Amino acid sequence: MGLVLLLVSGVLVYRWGWKALYVLVPVVAVQGAYFSLSVEGFSAEFITMVVSPMVVGAVGGYSFKTKRSYQFFMTVSTLPLVLVLSLNYYGLKVFKNQDLVLQSKDRLVALLKTAEMSEEEKADLLKKVDSSIEMLGGVMPFTYFLNTLFVALLGYVLLKFVLFKYMGRSGDGTDGIAYFKMSDYLIFVLIAAWAAVLLADREKLNGLFLLGLNTALIFSVFYLVQAVGIVKYYLLKKNLPPFILPAGILGLLLLGVEAILFVSVVLLSIGAIDFWADFRKLETHVKE
Repeated sequence: MGLVLLLVSGVLVYRWGWKALYVLVPVVAVQGAYFSLSVEGFSAEFITMVVSPMVVGAVGGYSFKTKRSYQFFMTVSTLPLVLVLSLNYYGLKVFKNQDLVLQSKDRLVALLKTAEMSEEEKADLLKKVDSSIEMLGGVMPFTYFLNTLFVALLGYVLLKFVLFKYMGRSGDGTDGIAYFKMSDYLIFVLIAAWAAVLLADREKLNGLFLLGLNTALIFSVFYLVQAVGIVKYYLLKKNLPPFILPAGILGLLLLGVEAILFVSVVLLSIGAIDFWADFRKLETHVKE
């Protein structure tokens, strides 16, 4: 259902612009009423399953219609949803004493009772879950970001295929990941966030620590994407086959965690110093 909502909202906004809201808003209202009756309120599931794909689709349709950059699409389709999901999570935790992470653990425990596993395996799995509960609760905004980012990346590819293949939309050559570049001033947000993680006393300033940690992780992913964009830019410049980049990413995933971490650190460094180096000379291209 999520992919259908994403594609429909994207095509409608691409064709009708803001008038698509006449269709999309009633759909959200009906789905919201259904979730409200079935799960007792507007839950994270409602935002994830209904609102998120529709927002991604709508932002994608608008981005393609107005020829906005990939950066515009990626940031606008993820960050507002992450903020809403995070406010929902902490609001339930603080004001209603409902921890969605603990609720997920309870559902896992219920499933394990019926699973065909030995008691030793069940106990070992539960021990691992218990050890990660606190950390997972602390990085929920980042977890939401990764989930939303996945939907956004998938939505971008699907919408681009539909709009280019079947609706005659033509590209201008500057709307892909190869031209993704964060605002120069945002590097200071990344630096400040990591400084908060390193310097804040978690026992006394836990809120500041978690805010810094989630912000640092989210912006680090953006700068990783920027580094991937730099790589793709030079692959395109050298007229190399476009499948090299996804093939390289797939090969990296197969190498294991250590290789992924090492390459991620290298790419993060490249993306961050692009603020000074401007490897693609994008500002020069804009001036020309």
